[in-house]
Amino acid sequence: MQKIPLHENLQVVKPVLFWPVFWFIPVAGNSIPIFFIYNYLTLLIMENQDSSPKALMETAEEYASTKVKLIKLQVVQTMSDTVSSLLSGLILLLIVNMALLLLSAGIAVWIGSCTGKMYYGFFATGGFYVLTATIVFIFRRKWLKEPFQNRVIKKILE
Repeated sequence: MQKIPLHENLQVVKPVLFWPVFWFIPVAGNSIPIFFIYNYLTLLIMENQDSSPKALMETAEEYASTKVKLIKLQVVQTMSDTVSSLLSGLILLLIVNMALLLLSAGIAVWIGSCTGKMYYGFFATGGFYVLTATIVFIFRRKWLKEPFQNRVIKKILE
């Protein structure tokens, strides 16, 4: 096999004829595998890089500043996603509360008209909400705290 000198530290062996033709590039009458050319170009690029301690420190500083910027952007993205989710949830909660208020007033008036005394309807509706609040207070950890906590953690870790 004929050796083709490309560089003082690198020699390429001329390929055997049964290798696939499309892997080779003709250079000065010889066929050279593409990956040898890639390695040769990589070697030339690496030789031209400055490997002094000062250049390495500058590269490390650039890497560190880029990494800090990336982390800041990831934190901002996560926080903005979490805050927007919480804000949209609060707006939805406000709309549901308004609908519930009007529905409660309507039910109170209806119960009051059925019983003949308007304040009976409002007392019945108020009693229903006190009972509901007591049940929610008893099960607040299981129904409210843990699901919301898990949802916020999941949003932050996405």
